[in-house]
Amino acid sequence: MVKEIPLFKKYPKLTNIPWVSIIVSPTPVHKMGQTSKTLKRDIWVKRDDLTHTIYGGNKPRKYEFVFADILKKGKKTIVTLGSIGTNHGLATTVTARDFGLSTHLFVLEQPLSEGVRENLLCHHFFGAKLHLMRNPFHRKLAMKIKLILDRSSYFVTLGASSPLGTLGFVNAAFELKEQIEKKIIPEPDKLFVTVGSLATCAGLVLGLELA
Repeated sequence: MVKEIPLFKKYPKLTNIPWVSIIVSPTPVHKMGQTSKTLKRDIWVKRDDLTHTIYGGNKPRKYEFVFADILKKGKKTIVTLGSIGTNHGLATTVTARDFGLSTHLFVLEQPLSEGVRENLLCHHFFGAKLHLMRNPFHRKLAMKIKLILDRSSYFVTLGASSPLGTLGFVNAAFELKEQIEKKIIPEPDKLFVTVGSLATCAGLVLGLELA
C-alpha cells in the first residue's frame, strides 16, 4: 500500500516504519457555533470520534502503526489488558477482527455500570476472549505465560501507548497542519486534548514541533 500519510509526505525516509491504513482521514473539523458565541471566541473541534466507522476515538490512530508491526511480524493473537469494561480492549478487539486476528483481554473487575455492561456485550459480540484476573500480579503472570507459550501472540500496551502508537498523533499534527494550509480551519492559538497515559499528548507535542 502506498504510504501517503502527512508524516511520510513530510519525511519520506520514515516510510520504512510499518504502517497500515485503518482510520478514516482526515477527520473533519467543525466550528462549535453556540460555544463560540457563549465564550466570544472561535472554538473548533477535530472530530476524532470519527476515526473508525465502528469504534472511533484516539486508539485507531495509534493502531495504524501498532497493527502494522503486528502484521509485519506475522503474529496472530493480541494480548492486552484493562478492566472488564475496557474501552481500549474493545477498540483493540474491533480492529483485530478487521485483520482476522484474535484478542485475549486480561482484565480486572470494576463496578458494573451501564457503560461497562454495554462494553462487555460488545467484547462478546466482536469475539474477544476475556480472562478475569484476581489482582494485577496474577494478571501480569498470566499474560507472561500466554506470551511465552503462544509464540504467535503480541503484547499491546495499555492504551497502545508505546513509541509506535505515539506516532499516530505525530501524524495527526501533520494532518491538522494540512487542514490549516487548505484554510479548512484557522490556525489555533491553543489545543486542548483529554489524556490518560499522555501518549496522545506526547505525539501531538512532537508533531506540532516538527510541523
